[in-house]
Parts: sequence; C-alpha cells; structure tokens
Amino acid sequence: MSNEILEGTGLNTIEALYSASDLHRELLSTISVLPAPMLARLSKDSTSDVRANVAQHSNTPIPILTKLGKDNSEEVRKYVAQNPNTGIRTMRKLLYDDSDIVQHCASHTLYNPLIQEFVKTGRINRPRKKRKSMFATQRLSR
Repeated sequence: MSNEILEGTGLNTIEALYSASDLHRELLSTISVLPAPMLARLSKDSTSDVRANVAQHSNTPIPILTKLGKDNSEEVRKYVAQNPNTGIRTMRKLLYDDSDIVQHCASHTLYNPLIQEFVKTGRINRPRKKRKSMFATQRLSR
C-alpha cells in the first residue's frame, strides 16, 4: 500500500485496516504518513514485527520509543536503538542492554558525530564545499 493511497483516505479506512488482521496491521505500520495516535496503538500490538516497524518509524514520538526500548523483542529494541529520534536516556539504557546487537546499534547511533552535534546544538551544520575564487585560477600576465 502506498502513502499516496492512504493520504486520500479517511480515518475510517485506517481503522478498518487496523482491525482487519495481523498482516494488515503490519502493512499499516510501514506507512510513513501515520499520525502519532495510530503509531501509539500499533506500538502495543501483539505482533513484534508491527512494533518493530513502529520503532523504526521516523514520526514515532519519543515517549513511544521510550516504551518500545523496554520491549521483550530484541528486534524491536534494536530498531529503537537505530532510530535517531530516540531520547538520550533511553539510548543510554540501550547501551547496557542484554543483547550485544542492541548495544552495538545504540553505540553506533549515539556516537554518530552528526547526532552528537544535534544533541549539543539542536541543529546539524554540514560542511560546505570550498569554492575556488575565479581570481585564484587566473595569473597576472606581464
């Protein structure tokens, strides 16, 4: 199901997909335009694949990621650790997770230089390419 189809539908259609089956909820959890209330409902799903999709969703709010960081499923915690929107406290807890994979993902995400810069400043400054001056390439002729 594409995001374009969902954008033109109402909440009734989303509710119908949510109520249909595990497969429908799993597909629903992959759609990028889901509102936070639906992500919150999907984060409590009995299927770990659905919760894992919510954990890696770019719009998942920090409180939901915090709850998913305590999930029984290693895969869900791994995706929480990889999500740059995860709060610092949760990320630090995941550094000491029972799973080596979760620990590795948390350390990779937490110690990414761009994320460190964002945590400190609230923005990411990307280096700009240096442009050569047109005068630097011209030689003075005598």
